[in-house]
Amino acid sequence: QMAAALKHMNWDYRFVFGKGKHNLRHGGTLLPEALRWLWADHQN
Repeated sequence: QMAAALKHMNWDYRFVFGKGKHNLRHGGTLLPEALRWLWADHQN
């Protein structure tokens, strides 16, 4: 539902599904690319 709501509002988002339970390994693997994506349009 969250991804559908963000899409409906035309927000930029990235929704990533993983296998198994919520854990730091999955989040830790995604974090570097997620931060690059988050700040991609940032101007210094």
